[in-house]
Parts: sequence; C-alpha cells; structure tokens
Amino acid sequence: MPATIPDTAWPISWHMAEDTAERSADSRTLAEPLLLNAGQRHPSLTLADYFTDATATIRRHRESIAAYLGRGHSGSRPPGPIRSARLVSVKMGAFYHVARLDLQTTAGTVALAINTACSETGRSCLRADARLLSMLAPANEGLPDCVFHKEGEDCTAAGVFSHLAVQWFDDFHEWHTTATANGPACCLWDSRRGNQVLAAGQQGEILHGCARLLVRSFCRQTGAMIQRWHHAAGDFVVRAPAAGPVDVRLITVRDYAPLPFLGADTPPLVHLLFFFLDLCCRLRLDKVDGVGESCWLPAVFLDGAIAGFFAELDGAGPESRTLAADLRQLLERFSPGELTAAMAPLLNSYSDWLPAADLHTIGSRVEKHIDELLAGIREVLRT
Repeated sequence: MPATIPDTAWPISWHMAEDTAERSADSRTLAEPLLLNAGQRHPSLTLADYFTDATATIRRHRESIAAYLGRGHSGSRPPGPIRSARLVSVKMGAFYHVARLDLQTTAGTVALAINTACSETGRSCLRADARLLSMLAPANEGLPDCVFHKEGEDCTAAGVFSHLAVQWFDDFHEWHTTATANGPACCLWDSRRGNQVLAAGQQGEILHGCARLLVRSFCRQTGAMIQRWHHAAGDFVVRAPAAGPVDVRLITVRDYAPLPFLGADTPPLVHLLFFFLDLCCRLRLDKVDGVGESCWLPAVFLDGAIAGFFAELDGAGPESRTLAADLRQLLERFSPGELTAAMAPLLNSYSDWLPAADLHTIGSRVEKHIDELLAGIREVLRT
C-alpha cells in the first residue's frame, strides 16, 4: 500500500514519528496491529485501517478545515489554499491515538491534531472533549480550537473509528518530573531538539501557567471547573524558549463540573476555596518520567501555582478581584489543622478516579503540603 493516496484537491502522505525524526509509513509498518491503548493491540485492525479511515475523514471534512484556516491561525492571517498534507502518527495515549496533520499551504504550514479512537472508552473521551472544547475554548486561549468531530461509523468489517480534529500547538511539548542530582526537576520532551531539563525559574513558571489556565475556565457562580487532568497523561504542554516566558496549554478537557461533594446552593467563596485546594494539590502530582512511580513536586513549584491562581483572578474583573480578596482573608484565618480537615472531602473524591499509588502519594504528604501551602500564601500576600 502506498504511503501517499492521491486526491483531486491535495495529496495526503502517511508518516510515523520516532524520537526526534519522522519516516514514511511503509508497507511493513502499515501491516502492524493498531494499538487500543499503550499496551494492548487491536485483534484485527491495522495501521493501514487507521490511516485509511483518518485520510477519508479528513477529506470529508475539508470544508471544516478550510473554515478553520479562513478564521486565521492563532490570530494570524489566513494561510492560503492547501497544496498537500502529511499525516504523522505521533503516539498512542491511554484511550486514543494522536496524530499531527501538517497542512502545507501557499503561505506556510499549519498543523492540526487528529485524535482517533476505536474503543468505546476512547470514543466516549473524544465525544466529551469535542463538546467541552467547543464550549470552553472560545473564551480560553490555553485550550485548542475544535475543528471537526466525526463519530464512529462502520469503516471496515472489523471495527469503528471516531476522529476529533483540534488545533495543534506548534513547538509545545509534553513535560514530566525527572530525577536529577539536585532533586526532582521538570524535563521537557522536545521532539525536535531532544529532551531538556528546564532551568529553575522556568520550572516555577509551568505551574504558574497551569494555574492561570485553569482559573480562566472556572465558573464563579456554579463552581464548574476543568477536572480529571493529570500531568502523567501529558495533558499540559509547554513552550519554553531560551529567552522569554514559559507558555502553557491544555490539550484536552475530559470533564467540566463542580466538585461532586458541593451542592447547588454552595456559596461562590466556598466553591473557590475548594477549587484552590484541589488545584494546588494536584498540580504537584506526576509520575517519574511520565510512566514511573507516582511523585510529588517540591514546594518551590507550589509558589508558582499560588501566584498564578491569584494573578488570574485579580485580572479577571471587579467581581473576581473581590472574590480573590475574600479568599485571601479566609485562608489567613485557617489553622493548619483546619485546612487539613478541609482537604478530607477532596481526598475522598479522588478515590473515584485516581489510582491507588497517587492516592497514597497525596495522603502521605497532605499535612506537610498544607504547611507549605500556608507558607506560600503568606509569601504571595507579601508581594
């Protein structure tokens, strides 16, 4: 089977990403089984089935792609007509396959992410992602624009695919905690230049950016918040230039709702308190190198999260600024024991979705975390 299927409008070639290089998808590669997740093969579907269905779907949604390009990319001018495209298989995630579609236009290259699922769990994830991104991304530049969503249909006698096309954040990369001689540090998985451990200042900026992004989509009235994100899943991606600020994006939204233990009549200040506690706790949670043991980021990272949280609230208008001031005053009145007790319903809610290793990591550190959190709050209040 050829790596390029001709098209009357523009050809689409097939490629595989490998470390810092890419190669064409040859016949041997295309005959390999398609992965259902990072460790399970599909019993009958192959990479050829995947590429064929993805290519057909891209062609059927050319008008949606053209409309997205016509709106301009990240605020830039529309890039012009498409001449050709490259579909690059990037990785298999926990529930769906991630590819990059490079659209070669008359004015340069624009990339989309093509997320593909062939299991019911994966299709459900893409369905939620499409709905929530369409709702939240227009008001949050840290989230990708949704380009099109195709529900699973019979593609072969062997199975079904769903595809979700969203904005690709160019030069943004997954990052994870890694062990160094100086302790835990953030390592950027740069597929172009190779992995690199970030400077201390840049590491603090990551959680600062994560916090600001999450606050941007928080609803003060209902307490609805982006939930079930995890550093270990590579949900937050980072651009860290040698000179200039670190930039953070969130590539998926799995759930958007108030915390399950808070009722509809909960006051906005209480919603904000638990949102803050949840954010500051889970932003410290990762897995070593993304796949190893559950791990906990040092307190120096926490200061960035606290500062980012209040900076975003303070800049979001008078109502948010007042609510932020009320939260500061409330937190100042808490003793360490009271704030640790307030964490109890959060920890209980985590048992619904976090693995046991993560629950142990949080539970064994919660008292020290609260001490560090209160110290960080005092530091932010002084600045």
